[in-house]
Amino acid sequence: MSLVEQFASALEKLTGTPFQDAVCTRLRSAIPSFQKIPVKDGDGGLDGYSHNGEVGYCCYGFELDPAKSEDDYVSMIVDKFQKDLRRLFELKEASKNAGDAQGTSTEPAPPATIGAQKKAQKSKLQHVPNKELASVLGKDVKIRHIRLIVNRFESNKALGRLQSALNRYKLASQCRFVWSEATLVLDGPQQLAEEHHIDELTLALVNRQMLFERLNEAAGKMDLPNSKSSTFDSKIALLKQIRPGHDRAIDEMAEDFKTDWRFALASEKDLSDAAANIHRALDRGKRRLLSRINKLMTESDEPWNEISRAGELAEEILGPSLEHWFGDLTADVCNGEVAALIGDCPIRWEIQSASNAQN
Repeated sequence: MSLVEQFASALEKLTGTPFQDAVCTRLRSAIPSFQKIPVKDGDGGLDGYSHNGEVGYCCYGFELDPAKSEDDYVSMIVDKFQKDLRRLFELKEASKNAGDAQGTSTEPAPPATIGAQKKAQKSKLQHVPNKELASVLGKDVKIRHIRLIVNRFESNKALGRLQSALNRYKLASQCRFVWSEATLVLDGPQQLAEEHHIDELTLALVNRQMLFERLNEAAGKMDLPNSKSSTFDSKIALLKQIRPGHDRAIDEMAEDFKTDWRFALASEKDLSDAAANIHRALDRGKRRLLSRINKLMTESDEPWNEISRAGELAEEILGPSLEHWFGDLTADVCNGEVAALIGDCPIRWEIQSASNAQN
């Protein structure tokens, strides 16, 4: 299988944010002017743009469902991208019964059929300012070409519906951010893979996204070991007594640890299934880590304060074995192993605490 085929196959398996991130990473490596848009303050309907804002990109990585037909997927693609397009054109669908709001625009062109006339009578398009897009694109910048990128593109049925929607929105919009002559294409993984050169690094990046999605999904189904989890919970409860007034911060820390713990369990299973040599190295490293953490906490009068140091030890001891497989996910795996050792560590915090109280 060629690198292009491997890349396209990998993209098809990604969904949601990992798919969007993989596409943006690919575009950024191939197009120097590509700008990924952070979602924190609102993306205005775009996932990225290039060529000084003249080309806009929208991504959609949907979940595959055996119960859905190809027509179902087409409808999902059309619905999602129509919503994105309406945001770019500053429009929303409004029922005629809702009344005529200020700034409402309707299509000037008469419908071609009686059925279309009835549909037009039931709905119209209303102008809704897109403040986020004004911030994203800046003053006097308009999109000339829109690229819609989806993780599954096996039917041509979406094309006509999306082009019709584009023409409809052009007529109804004030076109403040999109040219009235703007063009649109719908691409899938194969088209994106064939557009620019694919190298080993590009393939490694998308495989890393696949690994993250696979581990995240598996981690969500993981149950923590009962005995270790109860010991972990009891130590967290004790920590709240030792550090009164910090309950919220301690709870947040505990939840983060448990999330990473599940991620570490999923990672261990992934290694045992796919990379037995790295899994054996992890087992050896965990024994060394437990010994070092036991020593660290035994020598401390306040062992609970050594948790951050335990995380550093985990990355120091386990990191070299795990980085090749997990890359930037290594820190999450290491934090999860620390959480597991808090539940497994034989040092009893309450003994140390009682000793300090007596002094």
